[in-house]
Amino acid sequence: MHAPSSLFGHLVALMHATGDAVVAVSAAGTARVCPRAELGATEREAYSRELLLAEGVVPTPAALHDVMARIAAELGDGWDLVA
Repeated sequence: MHAPSSLFGHLVALMHATGDAVVAVSAAGTARVCPRAELGATEREAYSRELLLAEGVVPTPAALHDVMARIAAELGDGWDLVA
């Protein structure tokens, strides 16, 4: 499993994405940021921009590391991240 900090780029991209953006995780173990409507048949939503805003996450390293740790714990082993 990758360290939670490898999700940093995905969360930064999510912060700047459209309101319907999500971090999509595939059954093959990859993750990407995309609009919710573009989730593939083998993908699931791991986190969303909507949730990021609802939780009031501020763009500080400590806050982003907390979110990254939660996502990584939920995903478990065997995933990889792609741009």
